[in-house]
Amino acid sequence: MTRIRLLLAPVSFLVFSSMAYAQVDAPKDLKNKVLAHWASVLESIQTARWEEEIQIHSTLDPKRPTALTRLSATLLRRAYKRKVGWLGYQKRDSFHADQNVRTRDSGETITLVNAMYTANLSKKADQWLLSKLWKPGENAEAGYASLDTEPFLPWMTVGNVCLVPWLQEPSFVFARIEQLPLRPPSVVYRVHFVYDGTRNPTKGIKSGFLDLDPAHSYRPLAYHYQIKSAFEDGFMRGSLEYENSEGIPVLKAASGEVQSRLNRKGRVVDVRGKETQTFSQVQYNGRVMDTEFRLSQYDLPEPNGVVWPSSTRWWLWITLGAVVCAGLAFGFGRLKRRLARTVTGDKTL
Repeated sequence: MTRIRLLLAPVSFLVFSSMAYAQVDAPKDLKNKVLAHWASVLESIQTARWEEEIQIHSTLDPKRPTALTRLSATLLRRAYKRKVGWLGYQKRDSFHADQNVRTRDSGETITLVNAMYTANLSKKADQWLLSKLWKPGENAEAGYASLDTEPFLPWMTVGNVCLVPWLQEPSFVFARIEQLPLRPPSVVYRVHFVYDGTRNPTKGIKSGFLDLDPAHSYRPLAYHYQIKSAFEDGFMRGSLEYENSEGIPVLKAASGEVQSRLNRKGRVVDVRGKETQTFSQVQYNGRVMDTEFRLSQYDLPEPNGVVWPSSTRWWLWITLGAVVCAGLAFGFGRLKRRLARTVTGDKTL
């Protein structure tokens, strides 16, 4: 009898495991569950701050199809505070590996978004200059439609595509779901999708897959996008690496590559590129000052009619309160001693 139980034990384990792996939500239900969970994560984030370094190697040289001849290096700094503002700093350098070719593109820019305006700044000779200014609603693409959430978090931007608004489109369909083993008992959901939207920058992506980790906020671990249009045919793919932490996912690094054939007015061009991203100083719900999202932070005047609340430092009020309390304590102590001496007949002060 014991031997029969031992023989049946592996079978029972396999049956149980297959049942566990079979318990997958229907594609549409999983999409709704992922979006609902991401919405709850975004709701929990009041502030965010991080730095990002990007390096892109690419080539358009048909004579050297395997050589990556162009390098683009970018440093990004981001800050966000709910209902207050968003900041994006960018320092870029783009040049060829051939030292005889001069740098083609370099500079520093800042985008500021707050409740009163959106501003683009550029740096000239160590001084920030105002490039463009929009009032709320004048240019939706220049900033956020809303400051209620931060949808462009590092781990929610995959292959240069922000996942939240993309998945919210009805034309983004979860077609099929696979379960891939990670570290038992953990699994990864490989979500195969099809897409028939017309919104930039995703209108060329027709299908692919996303690997999502259901045990950690459905954070994306890998992706593959199939690109197909009248002007382009190719793919993008990559992977993401995270810090070993609980709670809100902290992205540590991401890498990707693209291979594509472009049709430029009848001329076919093969494009290859590799991108690496490293993240640092990632903070959620830390201290972010309101003044960081204003032109005055960069020695520029505020637009006509824009008046911000008094910027009196909070520590001045605390210090003033402490002084007042100390004065009251001293006064009450002196009055108490005076009353005590009056009762005992001692008229000495």
